[in-house]
Amino acid sequence: MSQITFEAIVNKQGIVQAHYHDGFYEGMIRFEMADPISVRTDLVAEALAALCGQYYESIDMKLHVSDRTKKMIAKRTGATVICRKGTRFWNFNKMINKEVKTLNFSGDIPNLSAMALTPDDTNKVSLDFGPETVHQYTMYDKVESKIIKTNVMQTHFPKISSDYYAIGAILYKDYFNTTYMITGLQLNPKTMNMTKIEAEQAIAGMINLPHTLGLTAVGHTHIACHSHPGLVEDAIQSVKVSESFLNVQQRILVEMENDMYRLGLPLKNRTIHPTGIQWGVNERLDFYA
Repeated sequence: MSQITFEAIVNKQGIVQAHYHDGFYEGMIRFEMADPISVRTDLVAEALAALCGQYYESIDMKLHVSDRTKKMIAKRTGATVICRKGTRFWNFNKMINKEVKTLNFSGDIPNLSAMALTPDDTNKVSLDFGPETVHQYTMYDKVESKIIKTNVMQTHFPKISSDYYAIGAILYKDYFNTTYMITGLQLNPKTMNMTKIEAEQAIAGMINLPHTLGLTAVGHTHIACHSHPGLVEDAIQSVKVSESFLNVQQRILVEMENDMYRLGLPLKNRTIHPTGIQWGVNERLDFYA
């Protein structure tokens, strides 16, 4: 049976870290928040579980977790959850009764679209992956996003699940008193097969607001260009260093939108540079190249 264990867990103001091992991978995962906030133990458990996706059959956390959160994690991950019994789960949102929205912000074009489609003010939380995130800092600053520094990209977790993108909203859940979490996902072969229940799945007591799922990259580009024209150029470049081909995709779509509607967007001239794409490996990357 595949099992991962999280132990030597540190949870102090503004810092969450844990040692992990699964019989094959071993290391330390760390999250350092921009604010010296206290994170509830249940939220730490939810964040660690988000790293796992549905990859493991068993998740062992040396942590005190409430029964309700334990059941929620087990349902979402499909794993048997092993932990110490924690205190009663409290839903602060129901007590205060506010509809607060938090966007897991990466700064790209779909994120601009999600901001435009979300009513009222939206909090933003971003993950700082170190050198991988160098092209995204400008957008983080412009929208005043809360930043969480993490070494997750140096671990195996991104290879088994993309759920780690929700960790920003999870760790800041009590700070903002978040009711709705937004991921800014777009329509693709993976998301188009989601059921309504999967799309709106609750995480850490937050409802996932999947209102962007019906849009393709073209739809997101249309909305972003018309709603945030001054941010589009920076959003085009707001991609991870290892995914520079997405910069190519975003620029092509924005230039097409700009020409079609004569928007006069303040775009930089396209620079010709090697894409690093190997021909014949992936049809989508061949098209970008």
